[in-house]
Amino acid sequence: MRVSQRAAGMPAQPLALHAADVAEVDRVFARSDARVPITIDPAARRLVLDSAAVTAQDIDHAWADWMLLGDNRKYPPAFTSAGGDDHGGALYIPAYNLLENDWRVGPMESAHDLTITGKLFVRGGGVPVFNTLGTYQINVNCPVPVQAQGIATSGGAGATAAEGWAYGSRTLTSTDCPTASAIADAVWSRDIGTATARCIEVGKPDGTTASWAAVASGTHSIRFDTLAGTLAPAGKWRLQARVTTPAGVWRGATAELVVCAAFG
Repeated sequence: MRVSQRAAGMPAQPLALHAADVAEVDRVFARSDARVPITIDPAARRLVLDSAAVTAQDIDHAWADWMLLGDNRKYPPAFTSAGGDDHGGALYIPAYNLLENDWRVGPMESAHDLTITGKLFVRGGGVPVFNTLGTYQINVNCPVPVQAQGIATSGGAGATAAEGWAYGSRTLTSTDCPTASAIADAVWSRDIGTATARCIEVGKPDGTTASWAAVASGTHSIRFDTLAGTLAPAGKWRLQARVTTPAGVWRGATAELVVCAAFG
């Protein structure tokens, strides 16, 4: 048995069911007095539309009406909703309607353009609309309304978006910007003449470390003179200069030195 009220132009009124019909309601439910004409098939978990233009909230509300009939609450819920809260100033958090438990929305069994307005999604991802049983061309359009909120600011009006895009050139308003070479000199040519400690930190090929006491070599570098046996064992060495000045501790770039074993 299919419970159905589909008379054209029927006014909104409660759906009348007899006691004997209640057991049949959970098979297929169809009503024209709902907020949106819809057929609900809980066994297949399908929400089949009888209209080419609906909103996501219309479908959610029609399902909620159906859940109040008989013992339909025994079925897993088709929707959860989020948002829609009023946060003052006539501003609302956008409402999201999430399909749950493998429920899907179906179009009419005919070729048409279907428009579902609103934020209709499947929890966890997926397509909210299933294919028709017959072979029909269905073009589904899901426009999402954009909610804009204005922000009041003081001062001048400023440039418009169009003016910003049309602005063809940009120049710095200051003429005393440092050049690339000046920046490099400031970074790489730091005066370490006032250094209170100088050393070269060493990573040896065998994994051990050492620190060589260094001496100044001009005002921008330091030096360490190796002795016999200093560079043992053979292999790849890693060296980094470190100096301590009143302004702080400064390190140089890490250098690699390959020491070869003696010939013979």
